[in-house]
Order: sequence, then C-alpha cells, then structure tokens
Amino acid sequence: MDVEPSLCELIRAVRRELESAHAADADSPLRLEVGTVELDLDVEVTRTRSGDAGIDVRVLRVGGSMESARGTTTRMHVVLTPRDLRTADGKYDVSAPDTEPTPE
Repeated sequence: MDVEPSLCELIRAVRRELESAHAADADSPLRLEVGTVELDLDVEVTRTRSGDAGIDVRVLRVGGSMESARGTTTRMHVVLTPRDLRTADGKYDVSAPDTEPTPE
C-alpha cells in the first residue's frame, strides 16, 4: 500500500486546513485575507497499464529536495488561489484561536 498522498489528496488536505482556519474565531474582528497558496512538491509519476490504466502522481515531499530510486521523479510548483463562493467578491479570509496568554 502506498503511503505517499496523491496530488488530489494533498490539495484536499490544504482545503481542509483553510476551512478549519476560516471557521476558527469566526466572530473575531481581525481576519487575514488569503492570497495564493504555493507548494513546491517532489512527485513520482508512474504509468499503469492494467485495470484502471493511466498516470498516477504521488507526492513524495513538500518543499526541500530528495532523491528516489523507485520511479520517475520531478519537481512540481503548484499555485492555488482560494476563492470563497459565499462572498460577493470571492475573497477568502482566515483566523485562528489565540493561544497566547493575556498580558497583565
């Protein structure tokens, strides 16, 4: 069983994290607008010929560098631009719970 996430699974994980940050402190007056999200990935590309024939892209590493002897690896730069379909301008904002102690 492969332990490396597919590109689709990685994008879903990024989306879940953004949704979690968006929901955190939803009533807070301070929100941060999200711009582009850029990921540098090392991916392994394999072609399958039986069953569900096609190309499989597995993420080996996010950022940094590595070598692999298992298959064809390449560097991929992915740019995601979050859009919020619930707002008129499509801007997306996030917050996070404040975990710092209140200054005395």
